[in-house]
Amino acid sequence: MTSLLREKLLKDNPDLEASLAVNEKKRGLALAMRSLRKKAGLTQLGVAEKSGLSQSHVSKIEAATGPRPQTETLIKYAEACGADVWIEFLEKDARPAEAPTRLAVAAL
Repeated sequence: MTSLLREKLLKDNPDLEASLAVNEKKRGLALAMRSLRKKAGLTQLGVAEKSGLSQSHVSKIEAATGPRPQTETLIKYAEACGADVWIEFLEKDARPAEAPTRLAVAAL
């Protein structure tokens, strides 16, 4: 979301800030997962077939809102995309250097 659009939306709806804050970490994780999948040249169905997850589950974990996936799900997803999961704890408000394709527990 561009900063101008964000400012306009927040001005028009002050309660939106709280909603955005609640979903920020899940949204970042979802974007990283979609980026990883696309880099691997896979569709959601392709990830589902390789990981043993259902396509609807893949869709839900790639959604910007909703529950965050469990660690085992992250591992299955990453392996289906030919990647490993690296778990890292970051200080509050720190950002991974290689965002958005790094998946870190801090985003969970």
